[in-house]
Amino acid sequence: MTTAAGGTYRINGYTGTASYGLTNVSLTQGTGTLGSNYEVLTGAPRLNNAQTYGNVIWNSPTQGGSFLNNPTANVSGNFHLISTSNINHGAGGSGRTLNIAGDLIIDGGTYEISGAGATTSNTLNVTGNIVVNGGQFLMSNSAISGGVGNLNASGNITLNGGFFGLPETIVTGKRS
Repeated sequence: MTTAAGGTYRINGYTGTASYGLTNVSLTQGTGTLGSNYEVLTGAPRLNNAQTYGNVIWNSPTQGGSFLNNPTANVSGNFHLISTSNINHGAGGSGRTLNIAGDLIIDGGTYEISGAGATTSNTLNVTGNIVVNGGQFLMSNSAISGGVGNLNASGNITLNGGFFGLPETIVTGKRS
């Protein structure tokens, strides 16, 4: 099955947190309407490195946790976070990287580059812009030395609302 440009592959009814298998599914790469959409409405399925995603739309208000399954995942378009309890690259001992060729747009929920308990650094590379309209964008929520979040942004960072930075309880990557 191929999800063509402008088409949507929607996950609704999934309640797990493991890598969601996309066997024989091809997602068209590209930004905006040039790419297909991978939309998460329930659960917290992990993105895998065997697939390059077009645009990712995350709107799973009650689920959270690590959403990267392997060391590197790629989004050729935009990553749009509408709602979640929190998602992060990882909260354990394996550093993970997400590359977004388009924009990162956060309208609600919490996006953490490194989750609570991360012992190695995690990285987010954004070629486009980062726009925070609501919710929270946190570099790290880890109280453990080494669990930092690295951000490499080529475009502009715009804070229209919400929060951008470190939680109040974190100072220089460690809890105070």
